[in-house]
Amino acid sequence: MIVMENIVIDSSLKPVVKPIRIGIDVGSTTVKVVALGDNDELLYGAYERHRADIRSTIITVANRAFDELEKKLPMGKNQTLSLKVTGSGGFSVSQWLDIPFIQEVVAATTAVRKIIPQTDVVIELGGEDAKITYFKGGVEQRMNGTCAGGTGAFIDQMAALLETDASGLNELARGATTIYPIAARCGVFAKTDVQPLINEGARREDIAASIFQAMVTQTISGLACGKPIRGNVAFLGGPLHFLDQLRQRFVVTLKLKDEEQIVPENSQLFVASGAAYSAEREISPNAPKNSKSNRFPTIEEFRESLKNLVGAEMQEVQRLDPLFLNEAELEEYRDRIEALKLSRKRLLWANWKKQRDLCSLVLMPDPQQQRLFLQIQRDAFCGDSMMLMQEIPWTLQLGFLSSFTRSFRRTAILPEPFQQVMEKLCSRLLWVLMPVK
Repeated sequence: MIVMENIVIDSSLKPVVKPIRIGIDVGSTTVKVVALGDNDELLYGAYERHRADIRSTIITVANRAFDELEKKLPMGKNQTLSLKVTGSGGFSVSQWLDIPFIQEVVAATTAVRKIIPQTDVVIELGGEDAKITYFKGGVEQRMNGTCAGGTGAFIDQMAALLETDASGLNELARGATTIYPIAARCGVFAKTDVQPLINEGARREDIAASIFQAMVTQTISGLACGKPIRGNVAFLGGPLHFLDQLRQRFVVTLKLKDEEQIVPENSQLFVASGAAYSAEREISPNAPKNSKSNRFPTIEEFRESLKNLVGAEMQEVQRLDPLFLNEAELEEYRDRIEALKLSRKRLLWANWKKQRDLCSLVLMPDPQQQRLFLQIQRDAFCGDSMMLMQEIPWTLQLGFLSSFTRSFRRTAILPEPFQQVMEKLCSRLLWVLMPVK
């Protein structure tokens, strides 16, 4: 304790240190991390594909970022952090790590207004989504639906068809001289257009540029839907950042002048930057005491919390309870279902009676054949049918058999007594019709 002219200074108090703001963008195919300093300067940025393993990628990218920050910052591992997460996979991560979530549209809008406020329209392509955001006259965003046509995943599919990767596709497009029409609504449709071009010997350079043009057409027609894209247009997202030939196809199609094109630095990190800009600089006075929201975690503490990602699972996707808890419940269910079953013989007989009525009314116009048929089906269950058959002329029996065969050609099963009658009838007719030697 130091006393200086009625001013008391507690030397045990630590100086106030502003937290480093970090934004994490968990997309459909990549993870982006951005760390901002006190003056909004970029301290660290990373862009990495997660290849469907979001948890491991976040742990790797975050630890790599912390290693760099510990080297740059004087407080090292004791430096405090203020984090926000965004992106299509960000909500789950926010619950796993207990950090705030911000919707990606809000994050992207925050970054655009902070870094490139002169923007009128933003075209952003991601791994599996495409967005057009209008800023003039109010914010209006349009996004693709469930299909990933015209996005980064589409580029990967088309590049594989040409036996290259996304960057290779970009290099091929530089030497293009012809643009072919290709469908970009779906990767399957696009392949049906690209494969014939390959078979006909079209130049790979022209096919690559045509693929990019198809993406441009899909984005403009499918999202803008006739609304003009004018003024200053900014290009954001990984595909538009790394593939300058794709960006060029947009410029040519929209007829943009040089001063109307906005390609900001680190445009692939824009959404993560927006999340970092939105992170709190100070603790809210309304935050409850003795809670995590009442203090900023240090680098060391957040490293420890990353372990929560291992084996993490959202409550919404946890497995359902089993239908039967034990064998006794299963047996009780089987007994209850068995008691509700009808006799198989009764079902077959009921089905056959319907077929019989149709046969007698439609396919046997001769009244004699109808009476014969009804007599056979009645006597078949009484054992007197063969006595009746001996008294019927064989020509009438032949006509009945022909009509009966046509009627029941598609009937799979007949009652067993009737089958026996028909077998005996067939044997009798074969003997009568047998030629005499």
